[in-house]
Amino acid sequence: MNLNTVLASVAFATTLPALAVADTAKNKTFAIEALTATLGAGNPEPVDQYFDQGYIQHNPDIGNGTGARKGLISNLATSGAFKADFARVIADDDMVMLHGRYEGFGPASELFFFDPFRRNGCAAT
Repeated sequence: MNLNTVLASVAFATTLPALAVADTAKNKTFAIEALTATLGAGNPEPVDQYFDQGYIQHNPDIGNGTGARKGLISNLATSGAFKADFARVIADDDMVMLHGRYEGFGPASELFFFDPFRRNGCAAT
C-alpha cells in the first residue's frame, strides 16, 4: 500500500460522517416540509410531490399508498377540527421520526404520535 492510497483512504473515512450529517439534515427538513405542506395544511394535493406511490403506512388503521394518504388528509381537513403540531424531529441518515400532537384525530381531544419515514431519493416511503 502506498502513501497516496493511505491518504485517500483517510480522507474518505473522515468525509463520510460529514456526508451522513448533511443527508440527515436534508432528510429532517424534507420530512418537516412534507408533513407541514400536506397533513399540517390539510392539503392532499402535494402528497404526490412528497410521498412515493408505494408509501407504507405504519398505522394499520390507515391504508398504504398515496391514495389512502390523500383520503386521510381530505377527511381530516373537512372535519374542521384537525390540527397538527410537530414538536421533535429525530433522524439518522434516511430514517426520520417526527413527534407530533394532533387534535381532532378520532375520539380523543388530543393524541401524541411518532410518525416514521424513510427518505428514498426524492420521496418518503
